[in-house]
Amino acid sequence: MSLLHGYWVELDMPVRVIDISLGGFAVHSPIPFPIGAEQTFLFSTGEGGETLVRCECRNSRTAEVDGNTICIVGFQFLPQPEEDLQILADTVRRLL
Repeated sequence: MSLLHGYWVELDMPVRVIDISLGGFAVHSPIPFPIGAEQTFLFSTGEGGETLVRCECRNSRTAEVDGNTICIVGFQFLPQPEEDLQILADTVRRLL
């Protein structure tokens, strides 16, 4: 998913986007997120587009990958102005 990068604003930490749809997204994170917590993420595209989005953590679990523990976290987009999600929607369409 090199076309889209995620950044967790509250903790000033990049996350790896592993899945995305018009309803939400999933990331690999070095730390877990509490279910139900609202977060802000900055998404940027390879073409330089950026947008801030608010979302809610819907699921969070840990997994072992190459001997390292990672967190796999799923988020649902919260209601927000349509223009804030346009960059993501355009990117999702290109990825499908």
